[in-house]
Amino acid sequence: MKKLLRIDASLRKEGSHSRQLADYFEKNWLKTHPTGKVIYKDLTKTEIPHLQNETVEAFHIPLKEQNKINKQATRLSDELISELKSADYVLISSPLYNLNIPSTLKSYLDHIIRSGHTFRVNKDGSYQGLLKNTKAYVITTKGETYKGTAMASLDFQEP
Repeated sequence: MKKLLRIDASLRKEGSHSRQLADYFEKNWLKTHPTGKVIYKDLTKTEIPHLQNETVEAFHIPLKEQNKINKQATRLSDELISELKSADYVLISSPLYNLNIPSTLKSYLDHIIRSGHTFRVNKDGSYQGLLKNTKAYVITTKGETYKGTAMASLDFQEP
């Protein structure tokens, strides 16, 4: 059975264009994966705190050397990464708030983007993703189009 991890970042429950597009994606994904399972993560209902110094420091301590405090500091991150690794597909839907992604999504990403867990740094300094069999889709929405305008360089949602 295939799994889709759906992550919604919009604060709006009703009238959210990113959630509507994610609903459409999910509906069609289920048509092509009729026995599939959707793991739903609404970042407005899931408390994911901003990283703390203790957590970041514990990220850099090998698991074998971590003490109880270090393990507690990385517990949430470890759980989120485990959930991510269990998925065959990932769907992230996000609006643009103040020219950026919502802070809830940024906090989520800070917890799951970890060296040795979801990526590694190669000897030549390049980065390599470690979730080889996971396909990711990102749906972004915004009220304005900045491409080709003076505001384009301020849009931190899309490359």
